[in-house]
Amino acid sequence: MVAWKRGRNLIIVTNREPYVHTYADGDEISCSIPTGGVTAALDPVMQDVGGTWIAWGSGGADADKVDSGDRVGVPPLRPKYLLRRVWLKKSEVRNYYYGYSNEGLWPLAHSLLSKVRFEKKQWNAYQSVNRRFAAAAAGESADNDVVWVHDYHLTLVPGMLKKQNPSLTVAFFWHIPWPQFDVFRVCPQHKQILAGMLAAGLIGFHIPRYCRNFLECVGRTFGEEALRSPTMPRVESFPVSVDFDEIETRASGADVAAKIAGLRDRYNLHGRLVACGVDRMDYTKGVPERLEALEILFDRYPRFRGRFTLLQVCSPSRTELSEYRSVKKRVRELTDRMVGRFATEDWTPVVVFHRKVPFETILALYRMADVGIVSPIADGMNLVAKEFIAAQVDERGVLALSQFAGAAGSIENALKFNPFERDSFAECVRTALEMPKRDKKAMIRRARRELKKYTVFHWVREFLDATLEVASPAAGGANTTH
Repeated sequence: MVAWKRGRNLIIVTNREPYVHTYADGDEISCSIPTGGVTAALDPVMQDVGGTWIAWGSGGADADKVDSGDRVGVPPLRPKYLLRRVWLKKSEVRNYYYGYSNEGLWPLAHSLLSKVRFEKKQWNAYQSVNRRFAAAAAGESADNDVVWVHDYHLTLVPGMLKKQNPSLTVAFFWHIPWPQFDVFRVCPQHKQILAGMLAAGLIGFHIPRYCRNFLECVGRTFGEEALRSPTMPRVESFPVSVDFDEIETRASGADVAAKIAGLRDRYNLHGRLVACGVDRMDYTKGVPERLEALEILFDRYPRFRGRFTLLQVCSPSRTELSEYRSVKKRVRELTDRMVGRFATEDWTPVVVFHRKVPFETILALYRMADVGIVSPIADGMNLVAKEFIAAQVDERGVLALSQFAGAAGSIENALKFNPFERDSFAECVRTALEMPKRDKKAMIRRARRELKKYTVFHWVREFLDATLEVASPAAGGANTTH
């Protein structure tokens, strides 16, 4: 899977853990695997090469499964690598995770300044937790090992690690958008964030534009000479993808076919057009904009009333934060308004699932949909768009994709739109619904062919290959935006 140099351990550092232990019935402990493309992609790599994964132990029974060094072998039945858990106090979860990371850096990265909030106590907790992650990584690594740090929760870890052990090769991947300098400098600690990341030998983003924005921030913060320094890390784009074969196989299964039949029966969808949306309940995902565009569609084109339904998954997310509760309230208001205006005795224009939905059901939604709608107002990549393509085994649907998703640059065969312009958004959906079947089939077939060429495992291999190049004494310091 990965051409890894033996004798050089791989340590992965993420906020989220790949295995979670919780109490099921009484004192019985169960182990679950969180959903998510990145953790699902990295787990088989770790099973292949071994090493240690460091993450926040967030499960209720996590502490009861570790040894005296806070480690547990995973996967549970046949352990292949170690999971080292880092413990957080409730106040740290509130200030480091919900606070600095998700009230500060998250909206900042998505250029939503009206939602940005930074507080000193949150920054203090962020530093403290990053220090603990770095100490755990230093304790699990030896000279010349490779440490791969992930995302906006842990930007200070590379710098802290290199101070503790300069021989380590540290790589960093940022999974969300990187904003322009005039936005990024709103962060009171933007210099410290950059300095922490710049200690890595390789910094990865999803698309070249984020690389350019990052380099602009470095140049305007530390001066253009910093970009030419021999210590300047390599900066490169690596667009994350999905496990195409796994999704295709599962979507083709009898269980998914049965779920499709059940959904059509339950919501009276036989002979009707269906669109699907699958999102976390997050203000960046553009769900209210989607509902507003569909309301325009039903107003402007009454012929779609009674013929077309949106099935929308809105998985709960960061419910402790008021901005997330507000978007849920808005989605409920828009849903109720549309149902009140357009629904009939045997048809409803939209069905929203305000809960976590099993992946088999999500695959059923993808496979049965005539249109997959992905409408973020800003998104680092958006793997739902790629999951939809991989699950279209019957080649019946077309993807309607926001031009502000990172995926828009790597998915050519989709209908693109601006989610801020509701009228053109509605027209894009109309075009998708009325597209001839042969044209839909040709478009989704091309999209599937493209996606199959570059899966999540290509992403992992390319990033780790680049990391090993940086680890080589001949690599030297360089930056690029490929």
